[in-house]
Amino acid sequence: MKQKVVISVSFNGNKNCQSKALKIAAGFSGVNSTALEGEDKNQIVVVGENIDVIELVKKLKKKVGFSTLNSCDSGGWRRKRGGRRREAY
Repeated sequence: MKQKVVISVSFNGNKNCQSKALKIAAGFSGVNSTALEGEDKNQIVVVGENIDVIELVKKLKKKVGFSTLNSCDSGGWRRKRGGRRREAY
């Protein structure tokens, strides 16, 4: 099942920390894509399958700095024609 995880990281305006955090997130098992979002580009959005979110946040805290988990979405449900439910993502 696909997951979308949003993690806030304090970069303090350092571009090296941004690229380092993206490399850490991209190297994790199950990750399909990573991106920076937010007003100050201080949020990492990770999309993938069966991501160990707790280990990812721990690793980011250890290597980059202060990190918090904002949201973890494991796919949603939407209506298909005919009233049947279908898994999103």
